[in-house]
Amino acid sequence: MPERDAYIGFPKGLLCDRPVRFQVLANEAGWFVLQKSRGVPGQVHPWYKNKADVTSSIRSQIVAGKGELKRLGIGELFYICGPEPESSGPMLFAKNKASADFLSNAFGSNLFRFTFWLIARSKTSESRLQCDLPLLGHLSEPRALVSHRQGKKATTHFHRLRCGSDFSLWEAKTYLPRYHQIRLHAHEVGLSIVGESLYGTENLEPMLNQQWKGSSPSSFKGLALLLRSLDFGRVCKGFTAKTSKIPEAFSAFLNKSGLNQA
Repeated sequence: MPERDAYIGFPKGLLCDRPVRFQVLANEAGWFVLQKSRGVPGQVHPWYKNKADVTSSIRSQIVAGKGELKRLGIGELFYICGPEPESSGPMLFAKNKASADFLSNAFGSNLFRFTFWLIARSKTSESRLQCDLPLLGHLSEPRALVSHRQGKKATTHFHRLRCGSDFSLWEAKTYLPRYHQIRLHAHEVGLSIVGESLYGTENLEPMLNQQWKGSSPSSFKGLALLLRSLDFGRVCKGFTAKTSKIPEAFSAFLNKSGLNQA
């Protein structure tokens, strides 16, 4: 298990234009879980070519012999899964090739469970929705497409957790998330995620102004989507699902929208 309040730090300029620290949520012999903030990719991806990623940044610090990583037993690094750059949440890394092969195989075999939270305006009165549309990455643009001929299987189960006057808090679950799966599937079932501009064109600014009661809607920036928990207990006995911390801006939006816990 992780040492108390364990973190991995990134100096200014390595991962972003300011120093940041990500909390270690779990640390075992062959793997560890790290809490990522939004705005940075977990690994190199063609859709985010010009962004520094967490995997490469940690590897460079391993080479430099950073003591923080030595204390955590991190001498090698293999990215397994985690949230997309636009979202925060837990990332899973393996510490050696054998663990990486085992975890990657389990991930690809639908043995993980991912639970997302999203704040959205709903066009339906249904509290439970499902989308099974197959997805394909666009060849030249950073977005996904629905393709029944070439797309990969993808299933998302949506469950409305709480209702507000304008927005609702939804939970989305899947076992093998494709890039932008939650965002595109949400759009297809009639959920307009706050901050979503790639797959939805609905103007939510008037509602945002109402929620913030005169404050600028820029008080909430980005996409109202986070990876709430990562569960791979079916492949690691005794493992407890790792729950993401709710970012301050997301939590403030819940409060202002009447979606906070009673």
